[in-house]
Amino acid sequence: MRNLLLAFCLLAFGAMGWAVDARESKLTPVLSPDGHQVWMVDSDRFAIAHRMASPFELAGEFQFSPDGRYVYAASPQGWIVKFDLWSFSVVATARIGLGVPNLAVSGDGSWVMATGAETPALSLLDASLRLVRSYDVRAADGKQTSRIATLHVAPARKSFFVALKDSPEIWEISYDRNAEPIYEGLVHDYRMGEAIPKPGFLGVKRTILDESLEDIFFFVDGRHALGRARSNVAGSSQLHVINLDIRRRISLVALPGLASPGSAVSFAQAGTAMLAIPDRQAGLVNVVEVKSWKFLKTIETVARGIVLRSHENADHLWIASRQVAPDHAGLILIDKKTLAVVAPVSELQYPLMRIAFTRDGQRVLASQQDITAPWMVYQTRTLVELGRVPMDASPEGVR
Repeated sequence: MRNLLLAFCLLAFGAMGWAVDARESKLTPVLSPDGHQVWMVDSDRFAIAHRMASPFELAGEFQFSPDGRYVYAASPQGWIVKFDLWSFSVVATARIGLGVPNLAVSGDGSWVMATGAETPALSLLDASLRLVRSYDVRAADGKQTSRIATLHVAPARKSFFVALKDSPEIWEISYDRNAEPIYEGLVHDYRMGEAIPKPGFLGVKRTILDESLEDIFFFVDGRHALGRARSNVAGSSQLHVINLDIRRRISLVALPGLASPGSAVSFAQAGTAMLAIPDRQAGLVNVVEVKSWKFLKTIETVARGIVLRSHENADHLWIASRQVAPDHAGLILIDKKTLAVVAPVSELQYPLMRIAFTRDGQRVLASQQDITAPWMVYQTRTLVELGRVPMDASPEGVR
């Protein structure tokens, strides 16, 4: 899943007079409303366990090291801040430009790829946030510069993927020191000895697309990407399926409405890989069977402004609606087996902002929009509300 690299960590700590065992404690780092602190929320004790001060105002989403010990956060002024969640301290900072950096952390925790919001450049840093290499982002002809649409890491492939915003290209940058050489042009060139190779380690392998894509979803294995074409007909979305091994489009998927594949969630139904793709404006969830790329059905959620989340160990798709209505109360669940909408798990007074899972997928933390409202903690198997965490403000750094 888009990740799905989720924002919960299982940690051991001693703070505020508590003796906490990592085997039973679930801590979640969230960003304070003013962006100057990272709060550690304990979903066992339903309280804020620790507050870490940041040297810079932070915004956006957190990125985590594979072991969950370190979290990387970004500043609107272009700073990256690395926190140690075991010692509750800032251990490194680096500045890469202006705007909130887009970040991705390698599957082995050794590399951080970053780009500014409107910058035609990529920065590769080591785990200590020392600059290792800069990439000038240009189209294949070397003439046109391009901003970055999205960054993604595929740990199984030991690669970063970079979707360009102003040029119809996807880049793959491998951090595998044994990566095969890169041959430009057709994929079969290297077998025929027709091209001069470039080093595969930290080199750029380009996939040239038929047209520029936006709102792109990368599958966790790094083999496929799914993006919405810009040349859509009103009222429908044309999704391009890109095979990143052979570096070309292999299928088209037509969906109703304005589909947002970049916010999709992958899940299994009786061993079959599925993809749930939200339409945030219309409050729809479109389901696609991945092997055949067949559109199966549209699920209506009678909501607007939805945020879709799930976990491989959870039985439901969890949807936060940024509105409250009598028939869904801001929280909607879809059964993965039946694809049916089930009843809300509790009544809410305010719209939901975010949903996040514990690392084991056994619990969900849901935050309400009002700054005085508590966060709810649910058990994903029984859908029972376990408790509420009193807060002085709503979180901004959890997805």
